[in-house]
Amino acid sequence: MNKIIAFLKERPNLYHESHVVYLMVEIRKLLDKQDGGNKQKLYPVLRFYCDWTVHTEKSKITPEIKMIMHGIDQCIRHRSVEKEQKGYVIVDEEKDPLEKFIGMSQLRQEMKCFFIECGFPLRLINNDKNWKSFKKLFKEVLALQPIIKPLENIELFSFENPNAYILKFNDDRGEFSVIDIY
Repeated sequence: MNKIIAFLKERPNLYHESHVVYLMVEIRKLLDKQDGGNKQKLYPVLRFYCDWTVHTEKSKITPEIKMIMHGIDQCIRHRSVEKEQKGYVIVDEEKDPLEKFIGMSQLRQEMKCFFIECGFPLRLINNDKNWKSFKKLFKEVLALQPIIKPLENIELFSFENPNAYILKFNDDRGEFSVIDIY
């Protein structure tokens, strides 16, 4: 914990992808130590992102990934997509369940709870400018690191650039570009 506290005190805002990767790896190590043998893992979204950070291609699907992908699948399934928008899902509302994941607001909430629990400085999370910078760098870290077959009906989930995810379904929905304009 002291390593993370010192790291965050030195860097209230992260300026490099390597800072983001280091932070997420250290958080994951701490989560693993705290969880021990506990089957009911805390902070599933934070754990999901920490896990995704270190894989160039994610094919081992954890319960956290399944849970999140199931939510995304349900969200896309219940949307009516007009013909001219076929193949695209535009996310433009902060309260949208898909936006909570893609816009990383769920991650921010869990990181805040985790940081409070651990006594970490909150400037990265509470300051909107710092959070936007972190989010941009983190999306660059995750770009082109696909999650392969997270569910039976999802072939691929990939972050293509800081504002778009690609979802490839095995059913009649085909491929979607999910564009975050919020």
